Amino acid sequence: MATMPSERLMRKRRRDRAPVTGRSMALFRLGEICNNKCPMCSNSGRPEAFYISEPALLERVHRLAVWGFRRVVLTGGEPTLHPSFFTIATALQARSITFDINTHGRTFADSAFANRCVDLGLERAIVSLHSHEVEASRAMSGFSAQAHHDTIQGIHNLQEAGVGVMLNLVLSTWNLDHLPAFVRYVADTFGRETLLKICFPYTGGKGGDWPAIQLRYRDAQGPVRAALATAAELGIFAMTESIPNCIHGRPESKD
Repeated sequence: MATMPSERLMRKRRRDRAPVTGRSMALFRLGEICNNKCPMCSNSGRPEAFYISEPALLERVHRLAVWGFRRVVLTGGEPTLHPSFFTIATALQARSITFDINTHGRTFADSAFANRCVDLGLERAIVSLHSHEVEASRAMSGFSAQAHHDTIQGIHNLQEAGVGVMLNLVLSTWNLDHLPAFVRYVADTFGRETLLKICFPYTGGKGGDWPAIQLRYRDAQGPVRAALATAAELGIFAMTESIPNCIHGRPESKD
């Protein structure tokens, strides 16, 4: 069906290609392999996306270097589980490309692993931690109590190795009632320099039907505003993702 002129006018215009600058960053996915079983997982679940071969990943490193990128975010699934993780990190370093990482944090419970990543150029990490309460954390990540504690230890190890950490919390019925308490826990446990991102759940992935993320924006408004107020009180930088400004009350936010 042909697109109506009014529809074309309403679409956001994007350039086919934007110039690569010193601030440019590429999202570098190693595959959807993961040992968490998050019931609200936003990944596709497609079998062909589970594992990307080492030659294909090395070709991507080459391509990004040719284009002029100097920073990437390694993501998955859980990127640290890919058998070629250190091969790719080494290849990035050889091309003078630093990397950030999007991780569940459990692998970094091994301090030697964290230090090796820093030696290869790791500077910043986004770590998924959806609650400080063990049962809520387990419910949202599909793992054991020990795995929750491994994530906590991994965050500590990353910070001790000099990595800047942002904690990523996805809203659900499991954590809405204690968001301000979570912010206070972050300040007391990891320090007020720790960044925080509060995300409205994405229902387009393989876990989109999980009842606990079937939220309305109005359900999130009070808890999110309370959490942001607590963060401001404690001096913690907190941002939101996929939440309209009218819900979180920050008209200046780019979200």
